[in-house]
Amino acid sequence: MASFRRIPVRPGAEPYEAVAYCDNKGWMLLAKWEESTLLHYIYDSGAGQVHVVWDHAVRKYFFTLLGEQAAEVAEDIYTLGASSFHPLEVCTEEEALTLALNLNDPVDIYYAGLIATDLYDERVLQCYEQAFSSPDPEVRFFACTSCGYFVDWEQEIRPLLNRVSEMDTDASVRQIADLTLTTLDTHDWNRGERLLSKRWKG
Repeated sequence: MASFRRIPVRPGAEPYEAVAYCDNKGWMLLAKWEESTLLHYIYDSGAGQVHVVWDHAVRKYFFTLLGEQAAEVAEDIYTLGASSFHPLEVCTEEEALTLALNLNDPVDIYYAGLIATDLYDERVLQCYEQAFSSPDPEVRFFACTSCGYFVDWEQEIRPLLNRVSEMDTDASVRQIADLTLTTLDTHDWNRGERLLSKRWKG
């Protein structure tokens, strides 16, 4: 069983919807902080931590669920969230994969990264192999930046990033691939280790 879960929200949704859902559930707000393009709300659901993260740069937000009962909390969000006073437009895994494969927007590759856990999933890797082969450098750029979600997939992800950092025809893509490789060495965005090292403001 995966040690964490992420639930992406569908395109066009606003971040207040996820925050309103958590508040209406009566979950305790532990912290709120903003850094660069990222806005974080961290809640205690009583069954584990729930992080609501909004990334202004790519216009995406998502839940990260931590703890032994992450699967139960995820089920709650999927079933009750849709019928709540502030309905949540959350993505199923299949919907996220479809968005990542179709790439109607270059940042949609993030949807594949967001559903990745510490358990290997061939479907997710296929989305990234396709994105890294795209003739559009913007797609390749965002494929690199969203690889930060794959800290547990060293064996599968590093060869892709290494190839891009050495061989991509676009200098900005090569540069972001190098930066992402460094980030994989120093941060674990999935389990919130860097978040927990920050000075929170509640």
